[in-house]
Amino acid sequence: MYKKSITIIITIVLIISTNALIACSNNRSSNQGQSSAKDIYNKLKAETYYKIDNNVLFISYDSGKTYIDTQLTIPQNIGNFFTRDNIYISNNITAVVFEANTSADIYVSNDKCESWTKTTLNSIENDTFITSTTYNPPTLSFVEAFIGFSSDLNGWVAFGGDVAMGNENNFVFQTTDGGQNWHEINNSSDTYARVLTGAYYISQNTGFLCFRYDTTMHGPIYSTYDGGKNWNEVHITYPSKYENTGLTPASPRFIGNYGIIPMCSTDYVDYNNVISYLYTKDAGKTWSTEILD
Repeated sequence: MYKKSITIIITIVLIISTNALIACSNNRSSNQGQSSAKDIYNKLKAETYYKIDNNVLFISYDSGKTYIDTQLTIPQNIGNFFTRDNIYISNNITAVVFEANTSADIYVSNDKCESWTKTTLNSIENDTFITSTTYNPPTLSFVEAFIGFSSDLNGWVAFGGDVAMGNENNFVFQTTDGGQNWHEINNSSDTYARVLTGAYYISQNTGFLCFRYDTTMHGPIYSTYDGGKNWNEVHITYPSKYENTGLTPASPRFIGNYGIIPMCSTDYVDYNNVISYLYTKDAGKTWSTEILD
């Protein structure tokens, strides 16, 4: 009887210990998941480091510790309008887009600025994308440019056209061969033609375009999941503290399914005035103003 009681006690202790270990393990996994999500979101907030010296573009791959001469000359007349949205940097792909007289020049490098593949989108009369027929010869008229890659082969560049009568058409081009060739795809102009302030494509089919606040206090964000055939506004619930604050969304950034959208408190995007972020963990299907663990 005594031995039987000892056996029962030992069994109970083992069960309690095992359950405790499982609980601790699950708690650690949960904490690791939370930490991982927050780490990802912090990485998404990292800056794009670049500088322009004597019209030459320099970029950094080590958070500003050292800068590489890209051998790209930025036209003096657009130097003040060149922003981080004109550059994409990863370990394998570097891409730059800017206006050059009457063309849009796209440069792509896969060897960290040692060599570049250049594509020029020329200004052609009656082409509303990059032509202002008011001038002779026609001049480039896009105002904003955004560039990025979702893989080493698949990339995109988006342009916001010149504002006319309250409308601003946007134009999107994609590459599927690492920047060798670019082709235009459907954009959101037929659905919403306003000032473009941000762009990002997760893949050829899934993309987001962001716009300055206009008829509402919070700039709308539109998404497509079929390569631009259909565009729908992303519905977001903002905290009451932002009810009377004009918020303009900047370009989204993603790592896998995790993404952020900086919300700026200015008429146009100013990354120095980011007052809030939108967060997603499901590739942009839902967004929150709180970090989603």
